[in-house]
Amino acid sequence: MMRKRAFIRTFGCQMNEYDSEVMAGILKREGYALAKVAEEAELVLLNTCSVRQHAEDKVFSKLGELKRLKDKQPEMKIGVAGCLAERMKEELFVQIPHLDFILGPSHIKNLPEILKNIEDGKKKIAVTGEAQLPQVEKEVLRQNNLSAYLPITFGCSHFCSYCIVPYVRGGQRSKGMEVILKEAEELTKRGYKEIILLGQQVNAYGQDLGNQINLAFLLRELDVIEGLERIRFITAHPSKIDNGLIEAMSECQRVCEHIHLPLQSGSDEVLGRMERGYTRDEYLEIIKKLRQTIPEISITTDIIVGFPGENSTDFEATLELISQIRFDGAFMFKYSPRPETKAATLPNQIEEEVKRERLSRLIEVQNRITKEKNRELVGQKEEVLVTSSNPKIPTEIMGKTRTNKVVFLEGSQDLVGELLEVEIISSSTWHLKGKKR
Repeated sequence: MMRKRAFIRTFGCQMNEYDSEVMAGILKREGYALAKVAEEAELVLLNTCSVRQHAEDKVFSKLGELKRLKDKQPEMKIGVAGCLAERMKEELFVQIPHLDFILGPSHIKNLPEILKNIEDGKKKIAVTGEAQLPQVEKEVLRQNNLSAYLPITFGCSHFCSYCIVPYVRGGQRSKGMEVILKEAEELTKRGYKEIILLGQQVNAYGQDLGNQINLAFLLRELDVIEGLERIRFITAHPSKIDNGLIEAMSECQRVCEHIHLPLQSGSDEVLGRMERGYTRDEYLEIIKKLRQTIPEISITTDIIVGFPGENSTDFEATLELISQIRFDGAFMFKYSPRPETKAATLPNQIEEEVKRERLSRLIEVQNRITKEKNRELVGQKEEVLVTSSNPKIPTEIMGKTRTNKVVFLEGSQDLVGELLEVEIISSSTWHLKGKKR
C-alpha cells in the first residue's frame, strides 16, 4: 500500500523552520512520507509568518496556487499553521474557502488529532488560542544531521510597538535547563556538531523561571558537553545583554564568535517610539564591550526604515551609525504596519516611495561595508565546519566559519561534517572562497 504524502512549505524565521521539522516528524509518525512538491502530496501544510505584510502576501499567493491545484485534485487537504493562522484564526476560512484546517504555533501537538478528524469527515478545523509551553518532541525530522535548532524560549514579553510576535506566539515561556541539557546531550550523541539555541529574545532566557538561571549560565553548562563542537544562539535583544553574557561568550570554548543584535534604528526618537528599551549610546556601549572582550566577533543586525514619524534626520542618524559600527551583515526592511500593534495607529505614517528610497540607500551602504569586511579576511586562517557540497559546482564544498561566514572551497563530499583549517583566498559581498591547508 502506498504511503500518504505530505508537503510542508515554511515561511519566516528559524523558529518556524524548527516548528516545520517538528511537524514533519509528527507526520512521519502518522504514516506520511514527505513530498518534494505540492503536486505530489495529499496533504499540503503551509507554516506561515506574520511579521511583515510581504510575508503574509507570499502565503496568500501560494494559497491561490493551491486552489487551482485542489480543483484538479479535490481530495487534497490544505492546512495553514504558524503565526498567520494564529493572527487571523477562523477568518482565514472566510478568505480561503478551500482551506481545511488552521493550526496555531503553540498547538503543533494537536496535528494528529486534526488529521484524524479530517479523515472522519470533519471540515474547517481550527486549533488556536492560549499559548502553551510546547512538549519536547523526540521525533523531530531535522533538515540535516550536523546542525540542530534547539528552542530554549517560546514567545516574547517585550512588546516592541511594531511587533506582532507577542500577540501570535504569546508571552515568554522558558524551557527548563535540565530539559535543554538533556536534548543537547542527545543531539550530540547522534552526531550533531553544532547546536543553535532559539528564542524570540533568546538572551531573556530564564527570566520567567524565577530561579536565577540565565543564558550565560546555560552556555557554560552546554560548553562542557563532550563531542559538541559549536554553540550559537539567536536572536539577542540589546536591552538584555550584560557583562555576564559577554564574559560567557568569551570564555566558553564552543560558543561561536558571532552575535545577531537587532539595532532597528540609529535615532533615539525612533527607538523610543519603537519601545525598544535602549538608546543609541547604550547600543554603542554594548558593541564596544563585545569587541573589547571578543576581538574577532562578527556582529549582524536588523534595521527597519520608514517607521512612523521617521524624518530625514532620523534616517541619516541610522546611516551614520551603521557606518560607525560597521556590521558584518544586516537584514534590512521597510516598516510594515501590523494589526493590533501600537505602531500601526501612530501618526505620521511614511509614504511607500520614501520607504523604498531609504531602504535602497541603506542597503547600498551596508552591502559596501559587508564587502569591505569580508575583504579584510583574505589571507586569514579560519576554522570551517563543512556542511554540504556546493549545489552549483560539484567539485566544491561549502561550510561556515565560527563567525558565521559562508565559505566555498575545493573538496569532496566525504569532507562534509569535518572541521577544516581553511585559508581565505578571495571574497565577495555574500561569501568567501578558501583553500584547505
